[in-house]
Amino acid sequence: FVLRLYVVIAAHDPGDDPDNVPISVPNMQASSSMALRQWQETSPVVAFRTFLMGTSEQTTSRVRKLHGAEMALKTIASQVGALPHWDELARRVENARSRCFGKTLEIPLGAHSFPETSVMVEEYKRFLRIKHKAKDYASTDLSPPMEEDNITGVKLLDEIWHIHIAMPSYDDDCRAFTGGYVMQHVPALADEAYLRYQRVWQLFQQDEEFEPFLKAYEYEEQNLSGRSPVLDLACVYMRIWPRTVQDWAYEPGDGGCC
Repeated sequence: FVLRLYVVIAAHDPGDDPDNVPISVPNMQASSSMALRQWQETSPVVAFRTFLMGTSEQTTSRVRKLHGAEMALKTIASQVGALPHWDELARRVENARSRCFGKTLEIPLGAHSFPETSVMVEEYKRFLRIKHKAKDYASTDLSPPMEEDNITGVKLLDEIWHIHIAMPSYDDDCRAFTGGYVMQHVPALADEAYLRYQRVWQLFQQDEEFEPFLKAYEYEEQNLSGRSPVLDLACVYMRIWPRTVQDWAYEPGDGGCC
């Protein structure tokens, strides 16, 4: 019903005035027949999401909505809005964790040496959230840490990002999370990767939303880190988000990270 309603609204005759075309498609002229043909050739799901969100997924450009329809469309969106596939991501991360992310670990606890899957997925969502706040959809400003976890030797956030990218739902998950944008994956060499990660921490410290995270991080630094191997395992935030990076982790010529 919702898609049928959308088609009825989207096919509304815009007339001959280019300034009054209710929905703009790249290279579309002000012609109701052309508009109808363009939208018929577009996936209904993509077109509907574009109309609801007010952006074109292909170009991220603004599109015009029908006058007076915004409230109705918001109501529809609240009822049918897609959610990211976090459960499936968690399942895949747990599977990778059980196999130590492909690493051969010479430590007794094996897969249990990694932070819990739920914690790692939540921190990955924090990474996406701060990129969304900074509108870094092109991934030119912010990156996950390049330094490996000092216990397992795995770049935890980067591994989870790659697992998510490999999921068929990655693009749709990003659009649902950001309101229409996809987080691009743009590797950087060592010096640029270092600067990107430093910007992440600057944003953490500037945004009140992340104060609870910073307090939890400070607690680990002051009360857990360096006390014993068992307590070091419990420093999940410090392991996922190393604040004091080692020089060797960003040596010139390194292949870089995301």
